[in-house]
Amino acid sequence: MAPSAVKQPSTVSTFEAKGAPIIDRTKTTAVNMEGLKYPEYYPHNEPGDKFPDAEPFEYHDRALDADPTMPVFYNDHVQIEEVGYGQWSIESSTVSFFLVNLTPFIGVKVTGLDLATLDEAGQDQLALLAAKKGIVFFASDDKVKQTFRDISQKRKLEMVRYYGQLHKNSVQPRTHDSTEISVVYQDNINTVRVRSSPNKPNKQFSNCPLVNYVAKILQKHWWPNRLSRAVWHIDQSQEHQPPGMTFFCCMQADAPTGGDTLVGSLVEAYERLSPPMKQFLCGLRAVHSSKVMSAKAARVGGALRKNDIESSHPVVYEQPATGLKSIYINPERISHFEGLRHEESEWLLRFLSDYLTKSADFHARYKWSEGDVCVWDQRVCLHSAVLDNMDYRRHFIRITALAGIPKQATYTPPTYEDKYAY
Repeated sequence: MAPSAVKQPSTVSTFEAKGAPIIDRTKTTAVNMEGLKYPEYYPHNEPGDKFPDAEPFEYHDRALDADPTMPVFYNDHVQIEEVGYGQWSIESSTVSFFLVNLTPFIGVKVTGLDLATLDEAGQDQLALLAAKKGIVFFASDDKVKQTFRDISQKRKLEMVRYYGQLHKNSVQPRTHDSTEISVVYQDNINTVRVRSSPNKPNKQFSNCPLVNYVAKILQKHWWPNRLSRAVWHIDQSQEHQPPGMTFFCCMQADAPTGGDTLVGSLVEAYERLSPPMKQFLCGLRAVHSSKVMSAKAARVGGALRKNDIESSHPVVYEQPATGLKSIYINPERISHFEGLRHEESEWLLRFLSDYLTKSADFHARYKWSEGDVCVWDQRVCLHSAVLDNMDYRRHFIRITALAGIPKQATYTPPTYEDKYAY
């Protein structure tokens, strides 16, 4: 009897590229424990893990509580630098920290202010800053070290839970002690989808050339038969209440270069569309599905802790705190657009995916240092890791707060000159 095929939703851009080779799922990979700085954040898969579907909850956007002037981030003690248009700043003899806009459309970098020290008012303002800028990077400098990496797991979870119910990832490794901290990990002998137990790290294979070779092959199987390993996406958009505020911390980065993160503005992407296209998209809904992710995990023998889930979300999402509109398109999760014919749906997803992922003029790229933390609002930006240096350890953790049910935006004719028409 011929083996049954795993049925996957029809998408034009998917983790599971056609023509991928079959994997022997009886193989396991090892984690190189030598030199691991944070073993308590070792990537762990518990064989018996089964998570229920996320329960509906009443969501409150913390950005609505923020002082709109954001005095924690914009005051006389802050030096503001614009990158790309020449540098200028608020001059002050009492500058305490720096705020750098990475690009005109997305991203800000903060140094001199420790994320872990923010009180509730500061966290509210951080939510508003992320809603406006998309993503906020906190980095250490000579005066102030970022301590988020070193505070307890309990304190980390408390900080992110302030923004909403925490998400439990269906397929990604977690820490041994928490189901709400996802571990993003690779080293010279394994990739993030580990199958070994932290109690049996298989250290004897850490210097084995054959295992190193096999592991590098297995790394490729998570992104099979593709020219690029840049995978632009929004995290977990298939949830009925998809993610909002997300914390991502660099625990360890051994590579001399590479392993950056790319981000793109979904707000600016909407702004550039022609009025007829805006009007068309404001009336559409897309179905986001976990089936591609689940099929991928099953193919490589990874964890699968939840039942598959599908949700219908508006294509244009109106943000609660700012009123800004964003194109809520996840190239790796959308199966189709409601009401469109198959060919129309395929064409539109291809067009929007290409537009969002290839428009470098509303993207930003961040180079990590150990201890850096970013906080972003998943509703207004998409992202991708740059997996260009697979021979070194890249160890991150991610904690994600779910948000509200996406609000469908209403098209409003522009009252200003269309600067992209000329």
